[in-house]
This record gives sequence, C-alpha cells and structure tokens, in this order.
Amino acid sequence: MIATSPIQNWTLQPIVSPTILAIVAVILLLLLFLGPGFVALTWRRRLSLTLLRLGVILLALIATLRPGCVQQIERSQSAVLIFLIDTSRSMELPHRSDNSTRFGAIKQILDDNRALIDQLQENRIAIRFFGFDSRVTELTYENGVD
Repeated sequence: MIATSPIQNWTLQPIVSPTILAIVAVILLLLLFLGPGFVALTWRRRLSLTLLRLGVILLALIATLRPGCVQQIERSQSAVLIFLIDTSRSMELPHRSDNSTRFGAIKQILDDNRALIDQLQENRIAIRFFGFDSRVTELTYENGVD
C-alpha cells in the first residue's frame, strides 16, 4: 500500500465579520487596564490578573474564529473482483441453437472482454475466478477460464 504525504488545509470560519471581531478585540484589550475598584492590588497580583484576563480574551477570540484543520491522506487500496461461475452439470446444456454450451458462452464472454479484464489488472485490481456447484473451487484464467 502506497501512502502519499498528508495534505493539510487550515480554515477560519469566524462567527461574525472580521471588522466586528476586530472592534470587540480592541475593546476587550482596553478593558485589561481596568482593575478592581474595591481593593488595592499589589503589582504582582495586578500582573497575574491582567495575564489571566489576556489569556481568557485570546481564547475567546480564537474560539470566535472557529479554526479548523482538514488532513487528507491518500492511500491506494487493494481491491479484488471475484467472478463466480456456475460449473454444475446444467452448464453443459445447450445455450443457443448453435449447440454451444452455457459454460462455453461464459468463456466466450470472458474472451471478448479480455482487454477490460487486463485493464483492471493494470489498475491493481486483483481478479479471481471461482466455480461453484456442490463446492467452490478456484479457476485459473490465463488464456481464458479453465
């Protein structure tokens, strides 16, 4: 199985227009300079409070942008096309007025479509033939079904 390098696409889908988002961001950043008016804070507590507020503002702004990443990895898959062919005695009955058997008609159809079968195999699609009557047996296909 061959895997190609992943393709990553980053997207942004803001919940509002970028202009409104920029205005809200500026207002929120200006509010960083406000501190609580009911108690005096040391410079360390004021810095901690400002950093916490800044973190919350940044996370909220990132959330409103709704970022996304789509990663696409292409892999070739293995495929098997199975042909089930009746090999019971009924396949020995005449198919048409030309006295060909039903099994002979299937062989002729496969021979007529040999180019298509070869094209499938070139596209890495494995083709297997099975015959069934009272049990299932694998058939070979080289110059027609045997």
